[in-house]
Amino acid sequence: MKTNQLIDLYALHRAGEVSERDVVEWGERRVSGDDLLLPIALLPKTARKHDVDVAIEQVAAAMSVALPGESEVAPIAVFARCRQIRDGSISPVAGARSLAAIGRRFPQVLEKATVFIGILDDLDEGLLSGDEADAQVTSHVGRLIARGPS
Repeated sequence: MKTNQLIDLYALHRAGEVSERDVVEWGERRVSGDDLLLPIALLPKTARKHDVDVAIEQVAAAMSVALPGESEVAPIAVFARCRQIRDGSISPVAGARSLAAIGRRFPQVLEKATVFIGILDDLDEGLLSGDEADAQVTSHVGRLIARGPS
């Protein structure tokens, strides 16, 4: 497992875009290739936020990875979600909804999320088709990734 996967998961979880159950299932899917993930994979699917946070911290410590501070969580979560949209692991519209939610929760990334909020509003009002919304989201994600996490 790459350290950036753990950091992305942590950031998305702290940003409220990945549930405790999702974290446990993520660990279960990857544990066969990496025993370091056992603290996450062995959690019950009903694990609480505190237990999941502790397990992620244990995995990070075992990997000698520093988890991001609270001020870094939202920007990392935005770029993690953008990469997931680009890579096709989440649909553009679902990813845009996630990016909009992160922007609404964290003012420091609202400027990056505003374009996705606008696309979703246009989609919801019928001004864009699903395909047009997907294309616009994908285009804006590409630009955000190209500019980097500044």
